[in-house]
Amino acid sequence: MKAVGEVYADGYGYYVNRIAEGKLTVGKENTQKIERNHLTSRTRIKKLCRKTICFSEKPEIHETVV
Repeated sequence: MKAVGEVYADGYGYYVNRIAEGKLTVGKENTQKIERNHLTSRTRIKKLCRKTICFSEKPEIHETVV
């Protein structure tokens, strides 16, 4: 099993039984923040794909758009 720094999860028993004590933080606050970031990223990427069929080769442009 891969070493884990810190894990945020809800109170679902699957996580409690499989992640070492001290590494698991249970609560909605941190889980909601992480899921919000994921949703925001997916939404921005979808919008980027809809607005253009080509992408710039410059990393600076990608960072600005995303």
